[in-house]
Amino acid sequence: MAATAAEDPRNRSRSPPLRPTRPSQLLRAAPSRGDPLRRAPPPIDTSKNSEAMRTLSNAVVSLAWRSPTGSPAETCHWADGHPLNVHLYLALLRSIFDLRDEAAVLEEVDEMLELMKKTWAVLGINKAVHGICFVWVLFEQYIRTGRIEEELLGAALVVLGEVAVDAKRPELDPGFVRLLEPVLSSMLGWVDKQMMDYHVRFRKCSIGLMEKVLALALTTSKIMSEDLRGLAHEDTAGEFTNKVTSRVERYIRSSLKSAFTKLLENGNGKVDSMVVEVDEEPSETLVHLAKDTESLIAMEKETYGPVLRRWHPGPQAVAVATLHDCYGIFLKQYLARISGLNNETVKVLQTAGKLEKTLVQMVVEDSANCDDGGKAIVRR
Repeated sequence: MAATAAEDPRNRSRSPPLRPTRPSQLLRAAPSRGDPLRRAPPPIDTSKNSEAMRTLSNAVVSLAWRSPTGSPAETCHWADGHPLNVHLYLALLRSIFDLRDEAAVLEEVDEMLELMKKTWAVLGINKAVHGICFVWVLFEQYIRTGRIEEELLGAALVVLGEVAVDAKRPELDPGFVRLLEPVLSSMLGWVDKQMMDYHVRFRKCSIGLMEKVLALALTTSKIMSEDLRGLAHEDTAGEFTNKVTSRVERYIRSSLKSAFTKLLENGNGKVDSMVVEVDEEPSETLVHLAKDTESLIAMEKETYGPVLRRWHPGPQAVAVATLHDCYGIFLKQYLARISGLNNETVKVLQTAGKLEKTLVQMVVEDSANCDDGGKAIVRR
């Protein structure tokens, strides 16, 4: 019976598999180092005249001498492809910052930049490409280090001026254009965000920084909208001034509307219901809002006006027109709901009249610098 059971096919099916299944078994079953299957290939002969090195050298040289057009190139790049070369060069430029204080530049920066010029022929870098790379490294470091070193932004602005000169050349290197557009787009996106809400981003103590950011915004937008599209020689000086003026006006209107909205917010960050809900009596709120609006326009004139005036002939007139419209919306809503005059209504009208006189006086003072007396600004 025992022999019969041992010969039972069902017992044979339970026998151990022929190959190990556990990781430890697989490792033990692997060929030993002496096994021919694991024998390492012979080392490559790296001597200068070896067949392997000659083959590798010929392959690299044929790639390095390639040009985008297929014609013989004047320079040989060991790394084929502009993006890789640029990333390598950016890594070199980032070495000018002190590792102990990343917002500081090493004292040997001039010597380091001179040494980096020796890599231009190898990496396919020229003066124009170096300029835009240097602008980006300075701007990137300013943002990355928490925007504590204003001089980095100032240096980026200076180098950007040189880039603007390079961008005006009649025949631009396609690689330079491909690099310039995304860099300027990223920078313009950041500076636009700052200027569209400059009342929050810049206080009285940081007006110098606002001046640099505004100059960076206008210089960047000019390069992108005109120089790269070959329009610099077609636009007159007046047309360029109009474009700058329009951009500054957009900043003023956007930031003041945001600042006015904050005047309406209560402690919960919501618009005060006394102004927007018809069931409430908003007269007292409108009186306070008129006084706050007058204070806001006074701060605009004293703090931000001098900076904006460098790029716009009448920034105060734009600010007055913007706040006049903002306050007028709520005043019209209030007047549409009242059925007769009372003491509260008279107080609202008197306060609104005082605000109106203040705003008109500011427009008259500021519009003297405008060619049309500020009429175009007021009509907008």
